[in-house]
Amino acid sequence: PVAGGGGGAAAELQAMLDNVTGKAQGGDKRQVVMIKSALTALHKQVAGGVVSPETMGKLDQMVVTLHAKNSAAANVINTDLTNSVWGQHKEWIKGLKYLIQLHCKY
Repeated sequence: PVAGGGGGAAAELQAMLDNVTGKAQGGDKRQVVMIKSALTALHKQVAGGVVSPETMGKLDQMVVTLHAKNSAAANVINTDLTNSVWGQHKEWIKGLKYLIQLHCKY
C-alpha cells in the first residue's frame, strides 16, 4: 500500500492523467475530460473517508500495474472494482477504464 492513508493511489492516478493530457490526440481528448471528472470524484470520496481500505488496496495494486504498463492486469482490477463496489463508486470507476487505455497508449 501507498503511504499516506491510501490517498497516494488517487494522487498517482492523477499524475498519470496529467502525463497523458498533453499527449492525447483526437477522440482521446474527450476521454481525458471524462477521466478528470472521475478522478475529481475519487479525490472527494477519499477525502470524505468513504472509500474502504480494501478498495484503496485495489487502487494501489492498479497503480503498480500501470507503472509497469500492464494494461491486462489493470483491467482485471478495474473489472473487480466494477463487480464489487460499482454501486458506491461508479462515478470514478468508469473513468479508470479510459485512464488505463490512455496511460498504456502514451
